[in-house]
Amino acid sequence: LHPAGEIEIWLAAGGPQNTALSAEVADGILPMGWGADGPAVYGPSLDKGFARRGEHPASFENFGGLNVMITDDVQGALDKMKPLTAMYVGGMGSETHNYHREAMARRGFPEAAERIHELWLGGKRDEAIAAVPDEYHDDGALIGSIDRIRDRWEAWTRMGFTGLIVRAEDNVGLELLADLAGTRDTMESNR
Repeated sequence: LHPAGEIEIWLAAGGPQNTALSAEVADGILPMGWGADGPAVYGPSLDKGFARRGEHPASFENFGGLNVMITDDVQGALDKMKPLTAMYVGGMGSETHNYHREAMARRGFPEAAERIHELWLGGKRDEAIAAVPDEYHDDGALIGSIDRIRDRWEAWTRMGFTGLIVRAEDNVGLELLADLAGTRDTMESNR
């Protein structure tokens, strides 16, 4: 077998060191947990990596993950996301080092991250789940009615991504984003 061409290397990164490494040696990054504050949170680490590389290639890609949930019950959707978040932030890693707790803190929720961690380790899991801020998920996804998603789409176009990996519960969410991004014709021709 022969490769179809030059194979690109992309790094999935979330912490400062791996984020810098992606800019130093890779062709792109798949950032973990990049929300509205992504450029401010990840930018300094990317800049370090590009400095070590000696350039910021124009071809460097940044593909973010985006969950799209069309619903009239925004609070219900946010509440469904909280148990898994509480488990990761509160119970993964060691008492002193937990990537997910650190990532939540970097995204602007340090007090919540610490509180979730304390509650989870103290066996108060329901309280840990309740301590996950709604904004943590609402800032990192497009959740709500079609109108709410349409209103919030513009912010996603300013987050520094060159592309998005979209996860939607059905084709309605994918088609809505294709319309908003102006790629519906491309999507239709690939069916």
